[in-house]
Amino acid sequence: LFRDGLHRFGITADGRGGAHFREWAPAALGVSLVGDFNGWDASAHACAPGPDGVWTAHLAAFPPPRSRYKIQITVRTARGPSTTLRVPAWAKSIARDDAGDACAVVDDPMLYDWRHPRPSPAPLRSALRVYEAHVGIASAEPVVASYAHFRTAVLPRIASLGYNCLLLIGVLEHGYYASFGYQVTSYFAPAARFGAPSELQALIDAAHALGLGVLLELVHSHASSNTREGLS
Repeated sequence: LFRDGLHRFGITADGRGGAHFREWAPAALGVSLVGDFNGWDASAHACAPGPDGVWTAHLAAFPPPRSRYKIQITVRTARGPSTTLRVPAWAKSIARDDAGDACAVVDDPMLYDWRHPRPSPAPLRSALRVYEAHVGIASAEPVVASYAHFRTAVLPRIASLGYNCLLLIGVLEHGYYASFGYQVTSYFAPAARFGAPSELQALIDAAHALGLGVLLELVHSHASSNTREGLS
């Protein structure tokens, strides 16, 4: 259920031009997929529960790239059933409106074309020299820096200083920027405030070209308790 969850849950192609949507919610009373592609109509793609706690819906057509979506989920509370909109747990890309409200975003089917292989692990094991960095504060300007800025302005300096590994912190999606990335809201989506997922891929690709191994910090113990976009 969980081993291959990244490739099974969320919106995935069915191989016939349509899509499957899956979300694990064993205690839910009801789950519906809502988004730009169905007019945010909860009755359009109501999910069916399975014996393993997985709710599933089928879409006849794969949603257009960059479409926004959420799930409408009904849960049991002490006061009775409660329904809310929230970001699916396995969302791979997130977008926020001007008010900060988060939505999952349908992946662009155009995959990033990796150009550089990962550096050989042998020198990393014998003489690991790690440079730890946070993309958002990696600028001399009073702005939230981007993946693109880090790739062009910071990576060459790290390599020139003799480091052979880059550790990026605060890369997982987090709603509250002042948490420094330690209140994770989506464990499978790169932080959207720094740029698109493909721009993070380009950063990692460029690091490999400079001989840098890349580590991404994964924080499990600080999942956000925000029920609309977190995993409380």
